[in-house]
Amino acid sequence: METEELKSQNDLEVIFIKYNRLIYSYIYLFFYSKETAEDLAQETFIRAWKYRETYNSDKSSLKTWLITIARSLCFDYAKKRKYPTELPEEPADNNNLEKTVTEELLKEYIYSRLILLSEIDKDLLILRFYNELAIEEIALITGKTYDATKMALSRAFSKLKELINNENK
Repeated sequence: METEELKSQNDLEVIFIKYNRLIYSYIYLFFYSKETAEDLAQETFIRAWKYRETYNSDKSSLKTWLITIARSLCFDYAKKRKYPTELPEEPADNNNLEKTVTEELLKEYIYSRLILLSEIDKDLLILRFYNELAIEEIALITGKTYDATKMALSRAFSKLKELINNENK
């Protein structure tokens, strides 16, 4: 498979192996739920296979298209959800327990502030800082211009900083 295509089940397997972690992480950070992330990640690849004929490599990369599917699923799921987002209760799985606990506490703290933002602001920050997507890719996913995306990211980051700073006063 020279260019990324989704024409055969073998292509799907290769793409799943390559992008499952990215898709799962994106969804997990959106809801902080292992079960939800697993379910929606699986649904992302099911939809990608089902609608593979609509993928256009001239418009976006396969990675961007998959994240767009996952993003849509996240927003749909968030609208249907009737319970608050909970932080994970999974124990740290690392030999360096102190470092892991500190990192997890920091992640939980940042996430506890992140969930206070709007779905759109949270989405933008997850795409940029957790998934490490370029602003151009985020613009494609969200359907906004580069400048509008850059401005929205800046505002979302400022809101997050403000939430953190206000708590520390």
